[in-house]
Amino acid sequence: MTLKRALFNFAVSVLLATCAVTTTFCARSLRTTDRVCWEGSVDRNNQRRRLDLSSTGGKIIVWYNRRDRALPLEIPIPPSSWRTYPAKPEHQLLGRGVAGFAWRRKTWTYYRKPPAPPFSDESSMLQLPHWAIAIPSMIWPAIAARAILQRRRAVRSGCCARCGYDMRATPERCPECGAVTQPALAAAA
Repeated sequence: MTLKRALFNFAVSVLLATCAVTTTFCARSLRTTDRVCWEGSVDRNNQRRRLDLSSTGGKIIVWYNRRDRALPLEIPIPPSSWRTYPAKPEHQLLGRGVAGFAWRRKTWTYYRKPPAPPFSDESSMLQLPHWAIAIPSMIWPAIAARAILQRRRAVRSGCCARCGYDMRATPERCPECGAVTQPALAAAA
């Protein structure tokens, strides 16, 4: 097997796994909300960055947040965690959007009693349906499956597996591309 074929097979396997995981999370998201979050360390601007991925209601929600370090969280969440809780029908952060896609960017400023400076909180949210990942990840594997089936059909009908030339007159070697067939290789060994 060539390196090109091995890389192609690996890419097809990764895409099939992506489709299977996305489909599983889509079915699971109708009754359960899964949330994975990563929280970064405080940067030189004294801000903390956070990335949340949620799967709920048939949608994936990506939420990126940058807030001042001193701003307390309403609910303390560990720096990196996976949380699961029952899905709520009102858990539509961004509304319907167009075909399940939505985007929002917002900045909040929290004021405190002087002389304390105000806090800022900047969020970007992206909502996309699970099918937006599952369907495109099936295109390449479907093309690969079609090519495999065409190659098998050509070999069964007496054609060369490499170029498709009719080999009924010379079953050992293809006169068009010079490929040796599997039965000829087995007889030579």
